[in-house]
Amino acid sequence: MGEFREYSICRDAQITLKKAAEDGVETAWDRYQKQLPQCGYCELGVSCRICVMGPCRIDPFGEGPQRGVCGADAEIIVARNLARMIAAGAASHSDHGRDLVEVLYSVGKGNAPGYTVKDPEKLKRLAKEYSIGVDNRGIEEIAVLLAEAMMEDYGMKKSEITLLGRVPAQRIELWKKLRVVPRGIDRETSEMMHRTHMGVDNDYVSILPPSGEEQPLRRIRRFHDRHRGIGYHLRDTTARDVRGKPRRHQGRPCQHSRTRA
Repeated sequence: MGEFREYSICRDAQITLKKAAEDGVETAWDRYQKQLPQCGYCELGVSCRICVMGPCRIDPFGEGPQRGVCGADAEIIVARNLARMIAAGAASHSDHGRDLVEVLYSVGKGNAPGYTVKDPEKLKRLAKEYSIGVDNRGIEEIAVLLAEAMMEDYGMKKSEITLLGRVPAQRIELWKKLRVVPRGIDRETSEMMHRTHMGVDNDYVSILPPSGEEQPLRRIRRFHDRHRGIGYHLRDTTARDVRGKPRRHQGRPCQHSRTRA
């Protein structure tokens, strides 16, 4: 069992990995070993394939190319790659939440066989947070109105998402000072993908600015990691709680085929 401890600190996972090895079932760790040695340029973040004129790579030792075809240097490429990875992760989680909201909408419309609103009181409490009146309304109608209101948080019709009302006042003031209050879930990920495209934002300081300046990356990073429970993840769990379990999605990483530098 000790050989699997480097893969996970969870004993259940170690037992599962041991069983997979005994049965000859390939796991992510087996595929990882087959990828070694991994590309050194990619590992350092200085390989770029954003546009069709790439892939480009910057020589980290200063002996080879120092700029890509578009003129981006190592700092810009690293900033773009990091920002796009975070935006992709944020988009993945946010669309998971969107799927749950759409199911809640279908429940309200009577188009989701097997799903029901199992906690009507929680549904009503959540509806009130979105300023939805619940008096003299049926559960199905409330579910539809709530789902529609949640869907609006994905766009940019408002200056900030609704569930920020749950955030402590001191935290809100800090976010306002740093100018990182999330405006809309899709808005933030879309802006980051746009700004990190070739020929748009060629300044890593603009993409990863210091504290106190406009910081779309910091908005996305907060959504994706530090405060997931405040934004779309909270919407995900609250929607799931009132109507059932979500589907699980899996993806696979893309690897460059070059050898380690």
